[in-house]
Formats: sequence, C-alpha cells, structure tokens
Amino acid sequence: MRRCLGPAFPVVPAGNEVVWIYAVTTDLDPEKLPNLTGVAGEQVRMVTAAGLTAVVGSVSDTAFGDKSLSRLLADLATIEEAGLAHHQVIARVAGDGPVLPLRLATVYPDDETIAALLADRRTEFMVGLRSLRGTGSGPLGEEP
Repeated sequence: MRRCLGPAFPVVPAGNEVVWIYAVTTDLDPEKLPNLTGVAGEQVRMVTAAGLTAVVGSVSDTAFGDKSLSRLLADLATIEEAGLAHHQVIARVAGDGPVLPLRLATVYPDDETIAALLADRRTEFMVGLRSLRGTGSGPLGEEP
C-alpha cells in the first residue's frame, strides 16, 4: 500500500475556489471517497448529473486558477507530484468500473458548470465508458 502523499502543490491562503476534475464514471462506490484526497490535499467528492458522476475536489484559485497553473506546471517536480496525486485518485475510483480520466489540471469554476458539462457531453462520455467496458450500443454494461 502506498503512503499518503501531501498536497502536490503548495498550500496557499484560501481565496475563491475552483473545482479540479479527475474523472467521469457511472460506477462509483461512495465509500471509496471519505479518505481520498486530491492534488491539494482536498477531500475528493462526486458531482452527479445525467446518469454520470464526476470525481472532483475544490482547490484554491490562487494556486490553480488560469493565471497560476502555467507557472506551477513549469516545474518538473511539481508536475510529477501533481500527476501522481491525480493518478492515485483515478486509480482508486477505477476499481469499481471504467472511468474516463480527465487531463491533469482540468479545472472549472464550480460544481454547476461540471454538472452542465456532464449533461451536455453525456452521449460522448457514455460511448467512451461503454467502449472501455467492451460492449456495443445498448445501456451501459448490457449487451444490445
């Protein structure tokens, strides 16, 4: 078992928050989330809409906003730590079924925006999840 890493990015004073999205899935046991922390040491949680679940965490916009991400990601050690923390969240939730991982440092302003994303891109996400499960058309996880 891997030891729990600290935050991948330096802890900064709280300001406004943005929401870091790790993955999208339909099969997630909520019991996997209580002790799961993300790239900033934040508690990971779910945003659910349109039959999909996004695995997310709220992080400071001071460290993760549009203006600061490029500076933070310019350091290879920081990228490595963030990548490892991001991957650990995805790997943990992938035990319940297929997940579509999102790119490192994908952030949105709030949960409502992520819920809208899930609804708007539902078909695309479901097709991707279905392909990972190895089924054709028809409901996710069932043969057509």
